[in-house]
Amino acid sequence: MININDLIMASNSNTKDERELIRDRKVEETYKQYPELEKIDKEIVAARTAGFIAVLDGNEVEERHNESLLRQLKEKRERCLGRYDIPSDFDEEKIICTRCNDTGFFKNKNGLRQVCPCRNDDLEECYRISGMRDYSSIRTDNYSDDYFGNKDHRKILRRKMLDLVLGNEDLSAKPLWVLFDGTQTGKTFLSVYVLKLAINLGKSVYYTKLDEFMMMDRDTIDDIRDVDLLVVDDYVANMTMTGMTGTRLNALLESRQAMGLATVIVTSFPIQNLIEESDSRISGKIQRAGIIKHDKGSDRK
Repeated sequence: MININDLIMASNSNTKDERELIRDRKVEETYKQYPELEKIDKEIVAARTAGFIAVLDGNEVEERHNESLLRQLKEKRERCLGRYDIPSDFDEEKIICTRCNDTGFFKNKNGLRQVCPCRNDDLEECYRISGMRDYSSIRTDNYSDDYFGNKDHRKILRRKMLDLVLGNEDLSAKPLWVLFDGTQTGKTFLSVYVLKLAINLGKSVYYTKLDEFMMMDRDTIDDIRDVDLLVVDDYVANMTMTGMTGTRLNALLESRQAMGLATVIVTSFPIQNLIEESDSRISGKIQRAGIIKHDKGSDRK
């Protein structure tokens, strides 16, 4: 599956082309204004070419002659640049974004590698292909823990989700997690926010709903099999008994467990309900899953 790193690598090529275009325009403008400089530069190129041929031919006399000529031309060029106050680097490529040096990533204030704002188009495209085309209004810069009320409660759930993104959990022991909260409490809002933040940190992610597994083809399953973080929203236990939903989800969970990759099931149903009513293969995995919920006096069960 294409992830943010792939998209930025592709756009880096476009950025390089843009740098070259800007440089070429600058050189053309400078030569047009100072034809004397263009003439000297052409003579330098000709002298270098002649010197290279002399080396290949083993003509030491011609080689020394061209070395001397090059020194004279370079000195003449320096005088020309100084006379007209032309920057010595006018013909060099310039970095377009000084924050990321055109790499697409920079170190944020926490020392984490993050996608640069100059690659916002790449981020938006990555959100779309990562299953979040319908959630453009949810942005990482407008998230608030009290958006749905109960700020302290939301903060705890967010921090537990971020532990998975930042690698603070032993996924080899618990690759599957269940985010449990009441109805209309912003579980989807939180999940999409965390996934978008993960993409900003260079992670590969995917968002889907359980009912999409009814029609999900093998190619799609293969695409999302190895993302760093997968969220399966709107989990209803008995739906895993319908058609191929349970079989497809279980196969995906098996593969991700073997690779130590995090999967989060999002639900408003009690955990015991999921254990009792899910496909037996998935039920066993949920019994061993980590639980993301807010219990007074405890952090995680």
